[in-house]
Amino acid sequence: MELEVFLGILGMIFILAGFMLNGRNRHFGSDSEKYNLMNLAGSSLLVYYSYSISSWPFLALNSVWALTALWRINMLFLKKGKKAIS
Repeated sequence: MELEVFLGILGMIFILAGFMLNGRNRHFGSDSEKYNLMNLAGSSLLVYYSYSISSWPFLALNSVWALTALWRINMLFLKKGKKAIS
C-alpha cells in the first residue's frame, strides 16, 4: 500500500471515529478538545491525500474542515485560559 493511501485511510478513520464517538459519548461532544483534535488530525491527513491525488474539491473541503477544527481548538483553549495554538 502506498503511503498516500495509508494516510488517507488513517485520516478517514480519525474523522469517522470522532463522528461516532460524538454521538455516543458525552465526554466527546463537539466542544471537546479530543473531538476537535481528531477532526484536525483526520482532515489534515485527508488534505495531504487529496493533494497527492489532485482532487481539488476534496482538498478544499478538508482544508476548510481542518481550519474550522483549528479555530474551535483555539477558542476552547482561550475559554480555558490556555495559550492559543498559532
